[in-house]
Amino acid sequence: MRTFIALELSREVQEALARTQQTLRTLVPRARWTKPEGTHLTLKFLGEITPHQVSPLQAALDAVAARHQSFPLATAGGGAFPRLSAPRVLWLGLQPEERLMRLAREVEAAISPLGFPSEVRPFQGHLTLARLEGEPWPPDLRQRYLTLTGAMAGVSWMVDRVVLFRSELRPGGAIYSPVHFSVFDTP
Repeated sequence: MRTFIALELSREVQEALARTQQTLRTLVPRARWTKPEGTHLTLKFLGEITPHQVSPLQAALDAVAARHQSFPLATAGGGAFPRLSAPRVLWLGLQPEERLMRLAREVEAAISPLGFPSEVRPFQGHLTLARLEGEPWPPDLRQRYLTLTGAMAGVSWMVDRVVLFRSELRPGGAIYSPVHFSVFDTP
């Protein structure tokens, strides 16, 4: 089973993403757009796991969640990987939030003993909007993209759980299904 660990988005954030993507479609018509209802904030991609790994993962995530309380996240402007001049992934960033960074570190530390290698790159929370072929973008296109995604800054939601998701690859795109919810401690 192909899996990842992520945070869910609120309906309001999903709707705002859908509006932003609709506007961007005319700007970047050849992009492969994510489905707003399936968009999530990935903390860790695990890849293929066996059924025997699910229970230890659930226990590790539950232990991490028990040390956290709900906290707000808010969107920031757009960006791209590997760079905006020739993007392969268009994303919407998040306003700095130390509680998110701590959560990502703790998830990484909790699952590392279970055989999941630690990430080499530092965690950079983002919401994927689209994927492209990495063709060069002229400066005016970059600026229009940044302006349009900048209008999305400040949309906020409360995070109150970590989710272990299953990802099924299908011809029409990936289907994400929750396997386990690890709910944060309540004050």
